[in-house]
Amino acid sequence: EVLELIQYRPMTEQQHAVPLLIVPPQLNKYYIFDLNAKKSFVQYCLKQQIQVFMVSWRNPDRAQREWGLSSYVQALEEAMDACRSLCAAEQVNLLGACAGGLTIAALQGYLQAVGRLGQVASATYLVSLLDSQLDATPLLFVDEEGLEAAKRLAATGAALMLCQQGVLDGREMARVFAWMRPNELIWPFWVNNYLLGRQPPPNDILYWNNDNTRLPAALHGDLLDFFKFNPLARPGGLEVCGHPVDLAQVAVDSFSV
Repeated sequence: EVLELIQYRPMTEQQHAVPLLIVPPQLNKYYIFDLNAKKSFVQYCLKQQIQVFMVSWRNPDRAQREWGLSSYVQALEEAMDACRSLCAAEQVNLLGACAGGLTIAALQGYLQAVGRLGQVASATYLVSLLDSQLDATPLLFVDEEGLEAAKRLAATGAALMLCQQGVLDGREMARVFAWMRPNELIWPFWVNNYLLGRQPPPNDILYWNNDNTRLPAALHGDLLDFFKFNPLARPGGLEVCGHPVDLAQVAVDSFSV
């Protein structure tokens, strides 16, 4: 109900026993990892004899407005179990990007709490902010009043930025990310395309960036609370699927990019 699990066909005769599960952010489509032959992280992994699985999150509408972080962690646990079953493997390597990294961290905290952390062989984080008190560009946009206002708007659907009640329109998130890097993502297009009338060249990354997804109000609220309360930085600060999370107890080989 929450995700589709994609299994990629091997490109080598032999594969490593432990598969890789790639978890993209809930804010974007999965195919950023497989844009074309030259940029495909998936193809690179396959050529390195790695069994690759990918999560494609459902693009929610108002019927899924109650889906929070626990809903996504529970679905990810099912996907991990499917990977283990299909590969006859005891463990899975996890890779999460952005909010996907936050989700695999929450998953590991939950698995540790229920005694199943041994099923995770390693965890890789791409641009994943787990400590919201660090100096980071997104935090320039954060203050308590703004967080509470954003949460109210997402819950009620009272603003134009929401395409329908209970869902945050992905176009709003795209604007936020664009203004983080305006010299690359705003002004060149303003000058070249709007002022000079030039036809922009085909760009697969910009196509992907414009292929927007939505966020359910509950997950949007959970992410806002993450910035407000910084729950992963202290034991029991976050509860997932009814269990308190303590990342200090998660002894898994990890790599951060």
